[in-house]
Amino acid sequence: MLYDSITLPVIHLDQPATLSVTGRRFVLTLHDKENTTAAAYPLHVIYGIHPNKSLSTLTLDLYLSPASLKDTTVALDSDNTHDGGDGDITTTTTTTTTTTPSPLRDTPVYGQTSLVLTINNWTDDDDTTDTLIQQLISTVLPRPNNDAYHIHPFLNPTSGHQKAVHAWQTTVLPMLQSAGFQSISPVIHTVAEQVRQQAYELGQQVIRQRPKTKALILCLGGDGTIHDLINGLLDALDEATTRSAAVAPGDDDNNNNAFASVFQLGVIPAGSGNAFASSLHLHTEDIGQAVLRIIHGDCRPFHLLDVTVGQVAPPSSSPEDDAKDWTDRVVMETTPAEQKHRGRRIFVVASWGFHAQIVSKSRYLRYVMGNKRFSLVAMALLFFLHHYKGDVVLKQTRRYDRATQTFVEEEAGTTTLSSSDPAQAGGFTYFLITKQAALEPGFCITPFASPFDHEMDVMCMRQATADQLKTVAGLAFQGGKHVDHPAVDYYKTQDVYLRVHEATDLCLDGEILPVRAMDVIRIQSIQDKVKKDAFVVFV
Repeated sequence: MLYDSITLPVIHLDQPATLSVTGRRFVLTLHDKENTTAAAYPLHVIYGIHPNKSLSTLTLDLYLSPASLKDTTVALDSDNTHDGGDGDITTTTTTTTTTTPSPLRDTPVYGQTSLVLTINNWTDDDDTTDTLIQQLISTVLPRPNNDAYHIHPFLNPTSGHQKAVHAWQTTVLPMLQSAGFQSISPVIHTVAEQVRQQAYELGQQVIRQRPKTKALILCLGGDGTIHDLINGLLDALDEATTRSAAVAPGDDDNNNNAFASVFQLGVIPAGSGNAFASSLHLHTEDIGQAVLRIIHGDCRPFHLLDVTVGQVAPPSSSPEDDAKDWTDRVVMETTPAEQKHRGRRIFVVASWGFHAQIVSKSRYLRYVMGNKRFSLVAMALLFFLHHYKGDVVLKQTRRYDRATQTFVEEEAGTTTLSSSDPAQAGGFTYFLITKQAALEPGFCITPFASPFDHEMDVMCMRQATADQLKTVAGLAFQGGKHVDHPAVDYYKTQDVYLRVHEATDLCLDGEILPVRAMDVIRIQSIQDKVKKDAFVVFV
């Protein structure tokens, strides 16, 4: 709830002051005989509010950083106020500059800080002050009963620069505790080759405790950790929905509602790529900004892609049928009984060709070269450039039109691309499907992709030269300008069939999936109602 205005007389730095809240920002103004000093901050930098009537103090815990403040600095005086978009401003104006350790300074001290204010004559029967403080708390912290939530930290100690443990201990945990989260499970430290199983067991626990316990799952890691976490949680959900359907067959509506938004996910970027965090506009080096998102509680559902593998059954009539409607004859692989709840779901990228080969071949250099391995492998692949043969069918498709810079519906609703068609451009050099705009900070390879809609973005290059690949990569680092390059084809779709003509490796969110010649890979937006609505993420 946002009140029109809250004004509270206080003492700060032994000077009379006023704390006021208007819209989505708060202003602290110091008054003395000669000067007035004011500083304005967005409300969302506050992560804890602690009134202490016995000491007559009100403490505001703040997290200040360029990302949380959006680096907007303007002048604030009685005649000129400026709101830089949702009140996301940090402002200091004064006829004299304070040098005391306070947020009231031209150059704020970034990080966690506390603003301690004194309230004069705050007595037990001072209902006015009590009411103003409660209004402040309900305005700033939308979930006043954070102690009703249970937090499950899921932490990869080896991801990225191995900073997740330190981030949890020094930033994440203290901020959550200040915000009133008291029920926090022991940290789940992921173990190599067991991450999905650990996530599955966590999912079982979350589902078992619903609806009595409101669970928040915090993932401290990179995209690979989130990938395993999501898949493990969905393994548990698949099992639970199967069991629920057996108990109450035909009661689909109740089953769907029972698991809606069952997994509330907070992303704390601590990996090397952090594509999902970038889509959430999280600064990947600013842990506190991500924690503020969780504390302030705004959520959005995000959507995943299902991946299945199969082959085309022989045509029932003539061989010519194989060139037509082959997608109708795809028979997907059967899942072993012991793995029936272990589907493949992705939320970042599926790639084939140049990108997939970079990821595949660089695996062996990971612990020797770190992220530099990608550049080395890419240079080698450019020298021995290969074009991959296959067939692609995109259904429910829109194509990016370079002339109008908009997406236009394909007339037939389906787009067919084939290296075997002499009328087309030939083999596929670069082919990827994404749900995120950038695969790493700055590399905006599919600039219109979003985790929040049901479409996926497809970007491909066919018979591309090494120079074209290098040019397109450079333009991708310029905000995605490569989509207007004539060598690039760009689509939005909800259903993709890929038939590879030669055995190769695919990249699924960084994991490598070997496929055989003539295997068919189908990637589609998740259709199952329960799984489609299972996740929300703090934004």
